[in-house]
Amino acid sequence: MSFTRFDKKPLLTREQIALVVKQVADKRGLEKMAVIIALMTISVEVGANDGFGQRQWWCPANSVDPETFDYPHDSESDDNRSSGYFQQQPGPNGEAWWGTPRQRMTLAESADMFLDRLSDDYVNAKDAFTAGKFAQNVQGSSFPDRYAARWDEAHQVYDRAVNGSVSVPEVPQTPVTPTFFNEVNLISGWPNASSRNGRKPIYFVLHTSEGAGGMNLVNYMRNASVSYHYVVGDDGTVYDLVDTDDASWSVLDANGYTINLCFGPSFASWTRNEWLQNMGNGIKIAAYLAAQDCRKYNIAPVIRWGRSASGYPTLKGNTGITDHNGITYLGIGNHTDVGPNFPMDVFNQYLQQFFLGAEVDDMFSDADRALLQRIDDALNQDVYSRSIYREPNEGSIGKVVDVLLNVDGMEHMELVERSAVLGDEDSLRRVIRTASEEGAVTDKAAVERAKDVLASVPAEILKAWTDANK
Repeated sequence: MSFTRFDKKPLLTREQIALVVKQVADKRGLEKMAVIIALMTISVEVGANDGFGQRQWWCPANSVDPETFDYPHDSESDDNRSSGYFQQQPGPNGEAWWGTPRQRMTLAESADMFLDRLSDDYVNAKDAFTAGKFAQNVQGSSFPDRYAARWDEAHQVYDRAVNGSVSVPEVPQTPVTPTFFNEVNLISGWPNASSRNGRKPIYFVLHTSEGAGGMNLVNYMRNASVSYHYVVGDDGTVYDLVDTDDASWSVLDANGYTINLCFGPSFASWTRNEWLQNMGNGIKIAAYLAAQDCRKYNIAPVIRWGRSASGYPTLKGNTGITDHNGITYLGIGNHTDVGPNFPMDVFNQYLQQFFLGAEVDDMFSDADRALLQRIDDALNQDVYSRSIYREPNEGSIGKVVDVLLNVDGMEHMELVERSAVLGDEDSLRRVIRTASEEGAVTDKAAVERAKDVLASVPAEILKAWTDANK
């Protein structure tokens, strides 16, 4: 078994799992040995210690079978296509070898499938070895001897479950909508949608409405041959307009392979502060929806936004999350939303938490948040030059945070150059790398400056460095 993530605690204790399996066996008229064999199987397939060193039995979802994430799970694995307590799996082309994703992820149903395939002569199992063989005959494991090793554990768990005061909590078997938003499903009868014609979405795309939100935006789109999969408002309402298995009418030729979410009301011209003040909850909601669709369609939870090397240039050949401007970058249309001030760092923090199944709690008090807002406001204040060489009415030279970064850039540059001339090995290495067009900055001006610095380094220092680094 190959786990990649655990929750803090499992959905059910081992004893609760044993009771559920016993209930299924009782309905089938099976004896205790059938339950023991099933529990031995579960222990081998999904048994592992929690963060406190206590052995638990887990219910993992698997990204290779993304629909398994639609059902309650407490862990994740990358063990082929296997999922759930019995690690049952579909065929390589989606064949129902072991039922549906819901059946594989639901304990009672997966146990029923296991017991249905258990040989009728299981009652002849009298010891760990023979019981393990019956488990192996159902599972077809590459490690057939492991089941026998769980004979004692299965008996101990069974006895505690049957003889103790163990109750089984009800585990919901449909996705649970978070409490911070409500969905309004308008998909049935929505006119502005098309088939994807067999294509799967590869991008989750963010949009601004440039005006209205809520039902005003929905009603406008209905009559304007426009649509998004989701319209998200900061009031906690999500309008589902187009099934994500279908294409919305949002991004021209990219409709067939995108999932599109629109913030409404919103504007691409908003500042960062306006985004956080007017759409802070909406950003959190959008991140949750993006995380679910990334799991469902195997879209990488990676932000591909902006014109840096890790942004829009990485869209081609990859899946991920971008905005309408990213689609424009690919040569489709001319929209530039969501705008350069969208707080993508905040969105991405929520995205990663939701994608990993972590609880979203920033642990801040209201006073903490107020202080952080004051810091953010201060860092985003305009700065006006006090230089004696400033132009009359020159205006802002940037935000505080930008000026600080520029000061760092200039101070570090001058420090490295002075140190290189004096023979500091690390500084000299940095200058030589930049002069050779191998540094982090490779534009012509930077390269020429580095070459000028090298020309001023005393010959004996440069020779000594070269000899030492041959």
